[in-house]
Amino acid sequence: MKLRYIFLFVLLYSTLGSFSLQGQVIIESEEVSALIKSYALSNKQSDYINGWRIQIIATTDRLALENTKIKFQQSYPDIPLQVIHNRPYYHLRVGAFFDKKEAVLTKYFFRKTYPGAMEIIDNKLTLDMVLATKF
Repeated sequence: MKLRYIFLFVLLYSTLGSFSLQGQVIIESEEVSALIKSYALSNKQSDYINGWRIQIIATTDRLALENTKIKFQQSYPDIPLQVIHNRPYYHLRVGAFFDKKEAVLTKYFFRKTYPGAMEIIDNKLTLDMVLATKF
């Protein structure tokens, strides 16, 4: 019974709050407007989005990386992958995800076969890469 009253109170309070904003005019300073326009413009100019990838292997042995890459492509031909070389390491990163939760769930799926799999932040993802990742 108490929960019903609390729910009604919250519902009544939230509807009254939304009606109180009607008729009010918000005046935005020119500096804030310029900042918002600048931010929007910089976002439109970038072809990249921030997201997550799964790193399957990081090794100094290029042959081990190539073998892992071939094995992964045979098992999962529809999942995009990328080889990155940051001296002295070679990294094999797969998939592309908008949020960390998806990446973590996928990481646990891959950990059965690739025990060193881990989620990695990537700020150079494209929308096509994210949409191409199918599970």
